[in-house]
Amino acid sequence: MPILGSFGAGGKGGYGRGGKKLYALDFVVVAGGGAAARGGGGAGGYRVSYGCCSVSALELETGCYTVTVGAGGSSAPGYISNKGGDSIFNPAGDEGTTKISATGGGRGNSGIGGSAAGFYGPFDLDNPLFNGQGNEGGYSPPEGNPGGQNPSENNLGRAGGGGGANQAGGNVTPSSPGGPGGDGKTSTITGSPITKAGGGGGNSQNSGSSSGGAGGGAAGSTSGPQSGFSAAANTGSGGGGYADGSPSSITTAGGSGIVYLRAPSSAGLSISPGCSGSVATLPCGEKVATFTATGTLTIS
Repeated sequence: MPILGSFGAGGKGGYGRGGKKLYALDFVVVAGGGAAARGGGGAGGYRVSYGCCSVSALELETGCYTVTVGAGGSSAPGYISNKGGDSIFNPAGDEGTTKISATGGGRGNSGIGGSAAGFYGPFDLDNPLFNGQGNEGGYSPPEGNPGGQNPSENNLGRAGGGGGANQAGGNVTPSSPGGPGGDGKTSTITGSPITKAGGGGGNSQNSGSSSGGAGGGAAGSTSGPQSGFSAAANTGSGGGGYADGSPSSITTAGGSGIVYLRAPSSAGLSISPGCSGSVATLPCGEKVATFTATGTLTIS
């Protein structure tokens, strides 16, 4: 099932190999958010064609296509946190196939991701694994943004916020709690505004709670060994930084991702298994498939 070209989802369909009908599908693909440590978790990567003048819809033949929804980075004891899982709209087929991947959000205090996590200390600018940069997939436009940092030893006990899909994570300042999470992006692919992929707030120790980014980023905690906040499912957002770095701490989880696919009114869409998502018909007649878990899209 190769991708043969690109045009807007409102355009007319054509025919591909063997006389199969072609339909243009727009997409928003959001990866799972990263778990936090002291630094806020980075948001999952955000890839979009709908409403984006520089990215085309995918022209697809009738058939079945796998959709993978990335898990949120899981919580873990002690200093460890986990990166979010990639989300992938992956038309399976022969040569010429394109897959749309979004990279899981960065884990607290450690490295890159779709958006990068916040840091407890200054960036190591000479080490690309610890430089707080987003857009791990190297996409244009970028799938995410950098995480924030704590630039001064005078701000000990606080950490930067995780990057969001639309905004970098905030740095710690002398007068602030932990850095705020960066805001997520908003799309109207479902017919109404939806914001996803916010960065998690950095831990604040005892200086007030830091905010998570718009779109579901979790707030940073203020005190206590297990007082962090996890991001909600299907937001693609980062977990909030927790206050205590002792081995008795439990890091906070990121939110799982989500995938939206929008097709012309002439297309038939269905999802299996049914528990993996739903299909809605908009007033204009166009169809939107929403995947909240991994499944299969059938275009007819």
